[in-house]
Amino acid sequence: MDHGATAGTVRAFRFLGVPVRLHFTFVLLLLFLVVTALGYDSTAVFATFVLGLFASVLLHEAAHAGVGAWFKIRTVEIVMFPIGGLSRLERRLRPVAEVWICLAGPVANLLVAAGVFCYVIATKQTISVQPSDLLHPSGG
Repeated sequence: MDHGATAGTVRAFRFLGVPVRLHFTFVLLLLFLVVTALGYDSTAVFATFVLGLFASVLLHEAAHAGVGAWFKIRTVEIVMFPIGGLSRLERRLRPVAEVWICLAGPVANLLVAAGVFCYVIATKQTISVQPSDLLHPSGG
């Protein structure tokens, strides 16, 4: 089986020993977000949001890779796309391994959410979301 890099990607870095590659559409999205952020006063908030989103997708995919490694299945690469990520494993999975590897990503998301929730509680921050905030995030 060929384990070459996914077409249209560039190697970015290694995370927990797994090569992370960025699809060209992801790079275009990052460029768009950078240009968009330059037009706002709250560039730091925007950048924090984008980095948090990237980190959460990466942790989700790393969880798949980690549980795959526990089943002795190597992850060839993690590819970041604009709509999410993909952990590409070196071989097909047996049903039991597939269930646990598939569940690992959502469990990682729940752990990230729990960590953010604990941080908000520990720092005594309040979060108020009104339906109008969802329709008009800039307040206008």
